[in-house]
Amino acid sequence: MIRKSGGDDTDELITKIYEDYKLANPKTEVDKKVVIAALEKVMYQIIRTNVLKTGKRVDGRKMDESAPLPHQLGFYQEPTGVPFFKEALPKLYQLLL
Repeated sequence: MIRKSGGDDTDELITKIYEDYKLANPKTEVDKKVVIAALEKVMYQIIRTNVLKTGKRVDGRKMDESAPLPHQLGFYQEPTGVPFFKEALPKLYQLLL
């Protein structure tokens, strides 16, 4: 999960933790994947604890608020006249399921 959207900051953090651990424990072998998994678990726990304490999600919404559905009304270029929702339908399906 971290690797998909973490960016350069997360990569630097993973590298720093990995290198610091290697320096502190030169005789112990550790795989970078273990560091990534541990960091994911810690970050998940921190975020979850923060959400439960503050009652707000990471994006600032309250626990009883749903995410806004982005929409764009328009028509296809062909003369079908069918309105469309750019990204709202998949999110709407998720809310309904």
